[in-house]
Amino acid sequence: MKGLLMRDLHITWHLGRAVLAFAVAFGLLSAISDEFTFFTFYPCLLVSLLPLSVLSTDERTHWDLYADLLPCSRAQQVSVKYLLNLLCIAGAAVFITLCQLVRQLRLGSFSLGELLFFPLVMLALSLFSNAICFPFAFRFGMEKGRLIYFCLIGAFASVSFLLSSDFGMTIIAAVLSIPLTPAMLLALVLLAALAVFALSWWLSVVLYRKRELN
Repeated sequence: MKGLLMRDLHITWHLGRAVLAFAVAFGLLSAISDEFTFFTFYPCLLVSLLPLSVLSTDERTHWDLYADLLPCSRAQQVSVKYLLNLLCIAGAAVFITLCQLVRQLRLGSFSLGELLFFPLVMLALSLFSNAICFPFAFRFGMEKGRLIYFCLIGAFASVSFLLSSDFGMTIIAAVLSIPLTPAMLLALVLLAALAVFALSWWLSVVLYRKRELN
């Protein structure tokens, strides 16, 4: 497993240097720009796509066929992609947090809630997006999986926007019969994201074990 992870990290660096440069640039812009929300979103989005790029490269170079001959299970091959995804989005979230700290110090208005809010939202969205995509990619291949992913992520973004609005919070609060604060809603979203990510991990292992490679 360690060897697989080191390999994927090496490929991620080789494939994603330009992506990482753009992510850093957007993060720095978020620290100096008044429109920080726009620039905060993209580093996590860009970095979360890197594990998918590695998976696409594996299929294009037929690494998936070669890996089946190695002393590693398909469960390990799937798990290393999920671990890579966690490392990428956690690193992006930490970087965004540091950028927001610089922004707050520059403006002289430190707020722990605001400092943590946007990185945690981006973390949850990144967990959700790849959790949706990975099972399709491991079952049908990256090309078909990517098409399904973009369709689902568009629908997911629309639902997320609706739920994050005052109207959405009112509906959720009515369903749960409790008033929801933004902090409570964020905590629920994070818990849901982690649960969906864990379910996606298990489902990808099950589906990839049954897939016939050619």
